[in-house]
Amino acid sequence: MKTEEREAGDTDDLRYEAGHDYAPDAGWGMERISVARGGAFTYRQSFREVVAGTVRGDIGAERASALFAALARRSFPSVPAHQLPPGGSMVRVSIGALHTGWVDRYFVAELDGFGDAIAALDEVVGDARRAAASGPPV
Repeated sequence: MKTEEREAGDTDDLRYEAGHDYAPDAGWGMERISVARGGAFTYRQSFREVVAGTVRGDIGAERASALFAALARRSFPSVPAHQLPPGGSMVRVSIGALHTGWVDRYFVAELDGFGDAIAALDEVVGDARRAAASGPPV
């Protein structure tokens, strides 16, 4: 299968998980998005482990490339040790077998590269969330 034809979900995709299925302060529940280098993405939102919405789309190769490049500016997946607060502010970023583990979104937002990537991923997730709310799951 050609790279541009594949769907998000392949092993070298950027995967972002934010929130929590059960945390009362996670207003959007658990959100997961997988973005392919070509821009295809798959988004899934769940509450208490029940899928509330799923969307597939494409953010374009340029926007996807900017996400990967932002993480490359930082020695991904290395994150300095920090306190992990309870609740919905936890995020995990993965590319293939490399992952950050669960980290505090507000801590990593201050790190060069991660901050840009988290902000851009949150924007994509917000767009996908609105699309999931406006139509049937795919």
